[in-house]
Amino acid sequence: MEVRLNGETQTFSDNLTVAGVLEELGYDEHGVRVVRNGERVPESQFAEVTINHGDRVEIAEDGGGG
Repeated sequence: MEVRLNGETQTFSDNLTVAGVLEELGYDEHGVRVVRNGERVPESQFAEVTINHGDRVEIAEDGGGG
């Protein structure tokens, strides 16, 4: 499936969750922020939310704050 990831088209296996995409890309699930189709995905839902063909996904390392 094709997904628009951080502004670039990338191809992934079908039926991947956010956690699966992060794993394929080498990201640690903790400390990243994921936005799918304009909505932030809570870290607690990374293993449940499925990425679909044509989705727009933004991944950024979450530098924390405070």
